[in-house]
Amino acid sequence: MNSVWICCSARRGAPPANLRAVRLLAGGAGALGASGGSREGRPASHAGVEDARKRAEASRWRLETGRVLNGREYVDFCIAEGFSEIVDMARGRARAYRICNPRHGVSRPLRAKDGTLSYARARLAQAGVPQ
Repeated sequence: MNSVWICCSARRGAPPANLRAVRLLAGGAGALGASGGSREGRPASHAGVEDARKRAEASRWRLETGRVLNGREYVDFCIAEGFSEIVDMARGRARAYRICNPRHGVSRPLRAKDGTLSYARARLAQAGVPQ
């Protein structure tokens, strides 16, 4: 299969960070998972939760009190405090994600790149909280 390189960086010819996403955009084989289905629309499986948990554990978050947590602990802390709703807002051309506590009207940030967003979605899906 011929690979299609989409380069968004200033360096010409630099391979993309996520080859799978590029192949998905190009419509090539290997773009879909082993099951042949896309990731969208599938329920959060145990393997998906584990992958999200591992990615979230690699990030660091500092609370207002100065306490430093990894991403998994941060999401678990937020959910334990009653945060149960994920909202996304337009921020220029990008999206900003927050986990909200609808009872108190407060929210905390989440990041898509470090895995905290996918881990929060997986945890809320496990808990049966509608999103």
